[in-house]
Amino acid sequence: MQELARQPSPRRAARPVQDEGVRMGEEDIGRFIAALGERSQPGTAMRYDRTLRMLHEWLPEDKRIRRGTVDLWLEELAGEGYSPNTLNYFGAVCDRWLQYMGAEQYRRSGRYAPGKTSLPAVTREEYHRLLAAAKALRKERSYLLIKLFAVTGIPVRDLGLLTVDSVRAGEVICWTRAVRLPPCLCRELLSYAAFHGRTGMIFGTRAGTAPQEAGVAKCLREVSLAAGLTGGKGTPRSLQKLYQNTLAELRDEEAMDALLEREQALCGWDV
Repeated sequence: MQELARQPSPRRAARPVQDEGVRMGEEDIGRFIAALGERSQPGTAMRYDRTLRMLHEWLPEDKRIRRGTVDLWLEELAGEGYSPNTLNYFGAVCDRWLQYMGAEQYRRSGRYAPGKTSLPAVTREEYHRLLAAAKALRKERSYLLIKLFAVTGIPVRDLGLLTVDSVRAGEVICWTRAVRLPPCLCRELLSYAAFHGRTGMIFGTRAGTAPQEAGVAKCLREVSLAAGLTGGKGTPRSLQKLYQNTLAELRDEEAMDALLEREQALCGWDV
C-alpha cells in the first residue's frame, strides 16, 4: 500500500510548560479516511474510521492527543476486556493517523503483549500528583472523585448512593458492603455540596441521574494527563487498588485516618 501524503508538520516553537499535543478534529479524521479509501482494501477505511471516532469520543474536551494519551486509552480498553490483538489493531490505526498528521512523537509506546490487561495501582506519590493537578486545573469535582476512590475504594456503580445524608452519617451503604467515609473527606464533600446547593446525590448529573462510568473516566482523564500519568493510572480501578494496598499495609482505620489528616494538611483542596 502506498504511503498517504503527510500533512505539514506543525512549526516547532519553544518548548511549552505543558505539551500541547496534536488536535484530533473530525475534519482531520475525514481527510485521512478519504485519502485512505483511495488506496485501501474494501472495508478498511470503514474500520479505521470507526476506530478513530472511538478515540475521538474518548478524548477530553480539547480533543488533543499528547504523549501517553494513546497508551492510556488502550489501557482503559484493556480493563474493559478487549483482547491484545484488538488493542494492537486500534494502536496501529492511531499510529498511522498520527503519522499522517506529522505527529509521530505521540504514537503509543509499544505493542500490547498477551495477558497485559490489568491496571496497576497508583503510588502514594502519584496520588498526590493527581490531587495537585486537579487543584491546578480548578477541577474540584475531579479532585473529590480521585480522593473518594483512593481513600474508600467505593465502586463507580455506587456513586449514586453517595448523598448529603450518607456523608453526614459518615457511611455509604453500597450494594456489596458499607463504605466508611473518613472525616477529612466528609468535610470536603459537605463543603462542595453546600457551595453547589446539593441536597441529594453529591455527584448527580444535571438530569438528576447517577454518574456513569464513562463520564467519571472522562472526568479523571484530563487530570491524569496533566499529572503526567500514563499506563492506565489515574483511573477509578487504579485508585481503588491504592486504597486496598494502603488498608492492607496499615490494617487499622485509625491509622488510615491519621495518614489522611496528615495528607490533608499538605494537599487539601483549600491548602
